[in-house]
Amino acid sequence: MGINTWYMGDTVPLLTIQLVPDSGFIDLTGLAPANFTLLIRNLNVGETSGVGTFSSVTQATVTNGVVTAPASVKYQFAVSEAVVGLYHLYVRIQFASGQQTFDAGLWQVGTA
Repeated sequence: MGINTWYMGDTVPLLTIQLVPDSGFIDLTGLAPANFTLLIRNLNVGETSGVGTFSSVTQATVTNGVVTAPASVKYQFAVSEAVVGLYHLYVRIQFASGQQTFDAGLWQVGTA
């Protein structure tokens, strides 16, 4: 699912990224914002790591074995990231046992 178009230089609102695995739910127990990296793939140039800030690591809500709200994390873009272009975003999570990468969707930055 794509993210609404942002405008060059925007840094708010914070982007809430839902972390939805192929099945079940992801357990974020013990993780902090430092365990997350945003990968920003400019569809015309290449890939870079985000320099913004992660916050609000939130566990999934599971009721009677059913995920009613997926795990999520918030990201605040840095001004230098909001440059005109079309991007594909990925969130990489570093666990003690390894890493897992989630597709966060397309992000377009335009001019006002």
